Amino acid sequence: MFANYEKTAIHATLTIAGKGSMELELYPEAAPKTVAHIESLIKSGFYDGIKFHRVVPGFVCQAGDPLSKGLQAAMFQQAGVGQHGSGKTVPLEAKLPNLTNTLGLARSSDPDSGDSQFYINLNDNANLDGQYCVFGRVVKGTDLPARIDIGDIIQTFTIP
Repeated sequence: MFANYEKTAIHATLTIAGKGSMELELYPEAAPKTVAHIESLIKSGFYDGIKFHRVVPGFVCQAGDPLSKGLQAAMFQQAGVGQHGSGKTVPLEAKLPNLTNTLGLARSSDPDSGDSQFYINLNDNANLDGQYCVFGRVVKGTDLPARIDIGDIIQTFTIP
């Protein structure tokens, strides 16, 4: 399934402070607008210092709200962390399945509201298929997503 996209994949490294790094593949052929948007945010350093604000064991871990940078995890709910982004949305490009260790673009009830928040599937989540854009997957460090906790910090998110 992903083999069709591997040759044109963009490689990225996501490092979680105190936990380690994951190597990712992003698939521009499957989700061109989403990957271009995320790639731009990565290259600008947008994600560095952002914290994981949502972790549902056996489901997903989620990050990408810039408001999380200046807050302790205990303040996330009160401050509305999880409702903010970069300010630029992309249209829904839902072609790939939500399998374990794939990356998806979080969104609100509007299908075309995906922005900077992404999630990593901790299990196969077929119920999300067709509703959320999967734009990549973890290819090395596949044990790390299940060890992420609320408040863990993205130290760096880079594209070589």
